[in-house]
Amino acid sequence: MNYILNPDFYFFRGRVQKILLHLNIQLAKACRVKERQRIAFVIEFFVDLLDDYVCKPSILRDAVHTILRLIQYSELQSKAVQLLNKVCKTSLKNNLVELMRHLQLVSTREISFIKYSPSR
Repeated sequence: MNYILNPDFYFFRGRVQKILLHLNIQLAKACRVKERQRIAFVIEFFVDLLDDYVCKPSILRDAVHTILRLIQYSELQSKAVQLLNKVCKTSLKNNLVELMRHLQLVSTREISFIKYSPSR
């Protein structure tokens, strides 16, 4: 069971992408607020577990897109912003070039949800 705690375990045959895909599917299927909050917690835990490995190009791309999907739910918007902040801080230190590729998408997506959010 200790092999699961080894970050290299997750990179074997695209396991990170498979886990993020599974979380995206579960998020899309979730009908209740509590389910979505649980999935957001799992995403946060997974991003924390990945730590600096989240800066690898394909993982960063998938992590950013997964986190951006959280923004569409009003109850998860603050969690999504916290996660994006965490990922961006890590990427600033380790892989700024790759982060720059995703910043336009992040800013566009966040601005559109802030601008058109029904609660504002």
